[in-house]
Amino acid sequence: MEAANQKVIDNLESSCNLMAHLAAQYSVDARWLKALGVKWLAKHAKCWQKGSAKYLDQFVDRLLYFGEAPSYNAGVVTTSDTIDSTLARELDLVTVAHDTLAGFRAAAWQSEADYTPDVYEHAIGELEHQAKHILRERNLIAKLGEAAYIGARLSDGSDRD
Repeated sequence: MEAANQKVIDNLESSCNLMAHLAAQYSVDARWLKALGVKWLAKHAKCWQKGSAKYLDQFVDRLLYFGEAPSYNAGVVTTSDTIDSTLARELDLVTVAHDTLAGFRAAAWQSEADYTPDVYEHAIGELEHQAKHILRERNLIAKLGEAAYIGARLSDGSDRD
């Protein structure tokens, strides 16, 4: 099958870059957060990594459907000094990915009303889910301070080995 135009292919490859970067960053963050002893938050990051990887795979599958060889770059991943700065960086990445994919979805719909806009729609839903949870944790940190946040979350029982 052929894509409606080259822009659809270019956008799918850009989507792969975004989701691969998110997945790679979440993977590092999950390990870093676990090393800090905040395993409940590490579990969230691991779930976000799985969601991002799921949609990376779907974008790759879409490229293959169009007979294209996927090519993407995950980009640079880093750790941060604080839990809040980690979450802030993740939220920035998610926001950029969300806004970009929303534009790509509109462009895909304009090009051809095939399954491609649906893949974007579902990926956007995943990003909205991630953003909601990241914002929740950042709001808790803002209200409690990072030390009190850690202390308050330890009582949820999910930090046991």
